[in-house]
Amino acid sequence: MRTVMIRKSPLLLCVLAIAACARGPEGPDVDYRVAATGESPLLTRDVELSPDGSRMAFSKQIDGLSAIYVAAADGSNPLRLTHGVWDQSPYWSPDGRWLAYYSDENADVWVVPSAGGEARGLTTGPAQDGPLGWMPDGSGVLVYRQGVGDAATLVAPLDGGPVRPLFDAPAGNIAAMPSPDGSKIGFLVGSGGRQTLWVKDVAGGPARQLTTEGFEDARVVRMWSPDSKHIAYQSRRTGTSDLWVADVETGALRQLTDDIRDDYGATWSPDGRWILFESTRGGQEDQWVVPVEGGAARRVTNDPELENNTSWAPNGHSIVFGTMRLTNAIEVRGVDGGAPRTLVSLNGYVINGGQVEVSPDGRTVLFVSNRSGAYDIWSVPVAGGEMTQLASSPTFDGDPAWSPDGQWIVFQSRRRGTADLWIMPAAGGEPRQLTDWPSNEWRAHWSPDGTTIAFVSNRDASQAEVWTIPAAGGAATRVTRGAGGVGDVQWSRDGRTLFYTGATAAGPRQLFRVPASGGTPRALTRAVGNASISGLGFDVSPDGAQVAYSYLVSGWGFVETVPAAGGTPRRFSTDTTRVYQVIPRWSPDGSRIAISDFNYETNLGNLLVVPATQDAGRRLPAAPDAWEQDQRWTPDGRSLVYSSARAMNRFVTADVSRVLATTTPP
Repeated sequence: MRTVMIRKSPLLLCVLAIAACARGPEGPDVDYRVAATGESPLLTRDVELSPDGSRMAFSKQIDGLSAIYVAAADGSNPLRLTHGVWDQSPYWSPDGRWLAYYSDENADVWVVPSAGGEARGLTTGPAQDGPLGWMPDGSGVLVYRQGVGDAATLVAPLDGGPVRPLFDAPAGNIAAMPSPDGSKIGFLVGSGGRQTLWVKDVAGGPARQLTTEGFEDARVVRMWSPDSKHIAYQSRRTGTSDLWVADVETGALRQLTDDIRDDYGATWSPDGRWILFESTRGGQEDQWVVPVEGGAARRVTNDPELENNTSWAPNGHSIVFGTMRLTNAIEVRGVDGGAPRTLVSLNGYVINGGQVEVSPDGRTVLFVSNRSGAYDIWSVPVAGGEMTQLASSPTFDGDPAWSPDGQWIVFQSRRRGTADLWIMPAAGGEPRQLTDWPSNEWRAHWSPDGTTIAFVSNRDASQAEVWTIPAAGGAATRVTRGAGGVGDVQWSRDGRTLFYTGATAAGPRQLFRVPASGGTPRALTRAVGNASISGLGFDVSPDGAQVAYSYLVSGWGFVETVPAAGGTPRRFSTDTTRVYQVIPRWSPDGSRIAISDFNYETNLGNLLVVPATQDAGRRLPAAPDAWEQDQRWTPDGRSLVYSSARAMNRFVTADVSRVLATTTPP
């Protein structure tokens, strides 16, 4: 399922052009057409072909904003349709006359005529709404609603009528999609870290559970076969993600792929004979196809570029997708001057955003990268030297955090199917499993004395809550109940209080404080209406007196501070528009705050350092083509370590006829 989120960082360069059909490094059995009209440091993504295959829709960054465009299928004659602050994720109506999309101004779903015309909103309220697709008859847009209670799938009528539930769903987080013929609804039910696949007849009768293991997921918008008889999904029952097909009438389940690496994102071909999917087999993320009736998978792409938003063309012998070619780096620079120094540079591989951590002694940096084919934890000396792999598995290892004494690292790993917490010596060695639950755990933070770890988990709940566990192992304690989807958690400097971001049943995401031993949470912020507190991170000042965070409203983002004990927030920027600032980080002495700041002149992200007194800040000199973020201070307060990304995006049409012909399904 393509998840719609409030934007994080537009860190991609892009290409949208037309080139002749040619074979590239991807492989000899596939012909590629690259759509392009020039290169610019703008974010272009979310490519979707129209139902008849004659046009494409996509989102494109322009003048610091993001807009929905349509163009011919070859990328020519682009037409801008929307003029919001940040519009993305377009979906075509079945008749091709409308596009549904996500608008960041109010976190709502909007529609616009695909030929051009006035856009209008279909949803309102404090929840975050994103489009999942359309009803088969085009009467309404399927809406995935998060942020107020359990996630739900709703229908927003195209005529502007009241938003309603798609069906009478069971308890839990529901992501649902009607079958192409409209007779059934397939849906995922998530709760307590488990997710199972279900189906229900629209004509009536009870819903039927198709899977029971709880390790299932699906690309919901593409999961139905064209004849409405089968659902394709992925399961981690073996530890890694494999593709399966469910017969919705008999309930029979059949495994399609079995590999030590992850297979996911199943998409049916128009004739229902093939399934296109993404896989990390071969040590990189590529597109593959497999016959629905069984047989060997066939590779479609073979290069380090990352493919996204893949779909079949109506002709059934071509696929369309976006690609991203990355150069990622870890850099360090002095905040009072001097050129940046590169610690790591990876061409064609990802350095995971938000997962750069400096050791307490300032000598080592941890980061997460897919350099080995899967996402693993690596380290590199701040003084310079070779990168070293610390934690690895065939799936995902990441989200590392140093212990206060720098001797241990806690991290998240999916090596046993679900996302659990593990601890390992910082010098390397065998990791020790800290949680072994059927749920998912993440965002682990050590207490100041190093004896306890606070983290986020959806154990025994449909929404994420705050938990603590002894670092030495033992019984875990649930700290919050009904926190409404916790995004992050941090300790107070004395270890007695926990701060977290979460939503209440009646409103948007706020910043809260709660006793570490448990008790009644207290809201420190008062976001109202379409405003919310960013889930991209907050930070407690070194003296524990203030908390810095990002306040999101109407598509803009403003860094604010609020007294940790409660009080009146203070905002750093005096501007009211064209501001998007996130990820505030206090300097070790508390005198300054480093911010990831979107530069509307360059359309890139830069690092901004502001005095805690809220005087005018200073943007650090930046490369003209790189997005900089994930900043962390060195312990002496003189330098920032951060990730830097340069990327090239393009849209590709690939003729896969020869690939399909080499393995003809029965």
